[in-house]
Amino acid sequence: MAAHRYWRLFISAAFNSQYVTIGELTFATTPGGASVATGGTASASSFWPGSLPAKAFKGASSPNDWWSSNGGGSAWLQYDLGSGNEKDIVEMRIYFPAGNAGYTDQAPSSFSLHYSDDGANWTRQSQWSGQSFAAGETKTFDATPIPDFAISNRIVLDKRFRFNSAALAQSEAFSSVRHFSRLFAPDNYLTPMRLTPYTGNKRIAGSTTELGLPSARKVHLLEQKSGMIIDTRHTRADGLFEFAGIAAGTYTVLGVDSSGAQNSVVYAHVEAVD
Repeated sequence: MAAHRYWRLFISAAFNSQYVTIGELTFATTPGGASVATGGTASASSFWPGSLPAKAFKGASSPNDWWSSNGGGSAWLQYDLGSGNEKDIVEMRIYFPAGNAGYTDQAPSSFSLHYSDDGANWTRQSQWSGQSFAAGETKTFDATPIPDFAISNRIVLDKRFRFNSAALAQSEAFSSVRHFSRLFAPDNYLTPMRLTPYTGNKRIAGSTTELGLPSARKVHLLEQKSGMIIDTRHTRADGLFEFAGIAAGTYTVLGVDSSGAQNSVVYAHVEAVD
């Protein structure tokens, strides 16, 4: 770990709102320690009129004073400690103001802590997701860096995602599977293999995430019994993917980080659904 001048909380999603509200953001160099975000400069990606970034760095959890973003979904809240005042942050505390009880949907839900030495190039130190706050609640987060071995992908299978796959039958992936089947037929290349995935009306869909946040990944679909890869999708930036028009049966879904920086994720015994 090392000391850094700039610290930024990047909020990718609020609990259920396009706005984000934080009553007090504490950066500490020891667990339970006092905030070191003093004497510097607060800034933010945006702020609601009157809800200035500095209001999140008062050093006290005031119930009627807070920073709020000016909409737009994701937002960031930053503190410049100043030259010569670099700090090594190991704990972060977030207070949601009691006076904003009617808007707890604006509490940060998915967020990450980043640091910089020049205010331009940022490195993520730690990350959280699935958070919610009650009015007047303070939550404490261990901000020590995430070990490399703890960083992994995740696949969330969800049949609610549905895309337009009308052109699937003409796709290169479909042709490849069909030709592959003929090539490896036991005795006669005209005899298709038992594996004929794109001959049904079932589907498998979901999303890939990195520590709870959407992340683009390569996703393989394997026939469960043979272990053969029958199709591959590169997900969208939001991590969503779908294998549509597949036959009923049991499959394996494999998520891969092509950079090799993170672990692959395997979901076996996945049943295709309507």
